[in-house]
Amino acid sequence: MKQKWPLFSGIILLVTGIVLKFIELLPLTYIPFFVVGGSLKIFYIYQIIRKGRYKPGIEILFLIIGLVLFFTGLMLKYNYVDQSYIYWTISGLTLKLAFVILFILKIRKPAK
Repeated sequence: MKQKWPLFSGIILLVTGIVLKFIELLPLTYIPFFVVGGSLKIFYIYQIIRKGRYKPGIEILFLIIGLVLFFTGLMLKYNYVDQSYIYWTISGLTLKLAFVILFILKIRKPAK
C-alpha cells in the first residue's frame, strides 16, 4: 500500500476536481486538482515501469489515443455548436477505460 499512495492520492484529487467543477463555487478552482491528480497518476505509472513491475504494451497506445480523443471532444464542446463532441468524448473515455482494465490485469498477473 505504501507504494500506491501516488495512485490513490491522484484518484482522490481527480474526484475532488470533478466535484468542484460541478458545484462551481469558485470558477477554475478545479484545474489544480486535475493537474496534480493526473501528475500523481503519471508518476505512479513511471515508478512501476522503472521498478520493472510493469512492462508497457499496446494499452499505452489506448491511453494516448483515448486522451487525444477526450481532449478533442472537450475542445469541440466549447468551440462548436453541434453535438459531435459527444462521440469524441465517449470514444476517448472508452479507450481510457480499456487502458485501466488492461493495466490492472497486467499488474495483478504474477511475474514469470
